[in-house]
Amino acid sequence: FGYRYPDGAFVDDQCDGAEDLLEDPHAPSARPGSRAPHVLVTHRGALVSTIDLFSDRWVLVSGPEGNEWRGVVERSAACRALGVGWHGTSAAGDLDDSTGRLSAALRIEGNGAVLIRPDGFIAWRYAAGTDGGRALDAALERLGVRTAVGTNGRA
Repeated sequence: FGYRYPDGAFVDDQCDGAEDLLEDPHAPSARPGSRAPHVLVTHRGALVSTIDLFSDRWVLVSGPEGNEWRGVVERSAACRALGVGWHGTSAAGDLDDSTGRLSAALRIEGNGAVLIRPDGFIAWRYAAGTDGGRALDAALERLGVRTAVGTNGRA
């Protein structure tokens, strides 16, 4: 914990300090290339660490107003090819983050999202905005995910 990749299998979001190789593990930046932060959340009635939720597959985590992300993941051929799972915080999904700690730790606003690699590192972050589906497909394209149906990730 505390290190970040300077380049590789992630899409840099050009935030300040993007060239930093080290960060305080007690105050993670959630920048692409860094490890997803550890936060305790309630999932299916049990208190779990986000590290456990993000440890074995690609996962997209959306903020509390990110209801559309589940459909984005389901419709995206690139997400299906990778087997991307989805978790939404509080009102939007299956993670109880009533304190807002997870959204704050991931540095996303209500409808933002973060794509986490199977090794627990952040591959892409969409802080907030509209048309996240296109941004996600573009990020997956930059990560080298290709599908048989085309380059935009849509079936």
